[in-house]
Amino acid sequence: MQGLPALACCMHAWLQHGMLLAVQALLPGHSGTWAECVTALLVAVARECGLEAVQISGWWREGIPPGSRIVTHNHAWVALKTNGRWRLLDPVHAIIR
Repeated sequence: MQGLPALACCMHAWLQHGMLLAVQALLPGHSGTWAECVTALLVAVARECGLEAVQISGWWREGIPPGSRIVTHNHAWVALKTNGRWRLLDPVHAIIR
């Protein structure tokens, strides 16, 4: 793999690894899926900025065959209140897309 695809692959790996290191450093004792770590960090940053934010765990069906049973949640989102309205953010989707 050469060129832009290789660069994109490296950047993606760096983001995943770097995000986990940031979560470990800034949120000691936190554990969970990668999505939960990313959203926990964004919630913490938003709260430090004085914003109302919560983490929402749920199911992401992409890549799961129809009829498969999902045993536990596999994704997480951030609900952020701005200007009196709640907004739903998917920081994981923003990182990987």
